[in-house]
Amino acid sequence: SMIHGMLDGLWTLLWAVAFFVIFIYVVALIFRDTLGHGQDNGEDNQDAKLVQLYFSSVPMAMYTLFRCSFGECDTRSGTPLFEHVATTHGRMWTLIYSMFLFVVVIGLFNVISAIFVESTMSSNALNASKVKQERLDNKDRWAENVVTLLRSFLVVAWPDMEGLDGLAEGRYTERMLSELVRITFPRQVIDEVVHHDEQALNALTKLDIDPSDHKYLSDILDPANTGSVSILSLVDGL
Repeated sequence: SMIHGMLDGLWTLLWAVAFFVIFIYVVALIFRDTLGHGQDNGEDNQDAKLVQLYFSSVPMAMYTLFRCSFGECDTRSGTPLFEHVATTHGRMWTLIYSMFLFVVVIGLFNVISAIFVESTMSSNALNASKVKQERLDNKDRWAENVVTLLRSFLVVAWPDMEGLDGLAEGRYTERMLSELVRITFPRQVIDEVVHHDEQALNALTKLDIDPSDHKYLSDILDPANTGSVSILSLVDGL
């Protein structure tokens, strides 16, 4: 299920989070070294003090950049933080902040999302394939549905055949088995069954045969277009 796919994709997500933290840490070191130290612009320069407050240490700088990465880059008073940075350190920092935001939002977040979704979908497809293979490897399930399908063909082709009622329950004689091996079904019988017999259609579905292929079953089982299908060809084809 999708839940299992998401659980399997958690390792990918954890690595993506680790990469994001490392990226924020490296950028925080740069911002801490350049913005975390006060400039000699006067003791009453409130802009400089405010900027220095938010980049006063590496952890504080990382937290500030983390908030800015998600669009929450305001001061406690609600003013844009990088307006104060631009006033104190120059307008070049608005360009640097814009580049940082572009790399994180457009680049890093999209790549992380794509990798996580791809990993989740791949894991989900792998789990579905394993479940399908387990169903195909279930011999009892396969035999039960093949017998159901075979009985539906026999009911249409030879309704008076001896022992037909006990075939679905696994009761048959050696004589009946030898007769079944020699039997061939006209393609018209197969077409009639797959168009009107609900039990046969249900058996085909349980055999993981695509419903869109049901109406083409006679063509699939008789690729040489001989007009009939033997029991052995039926079993091999399914």
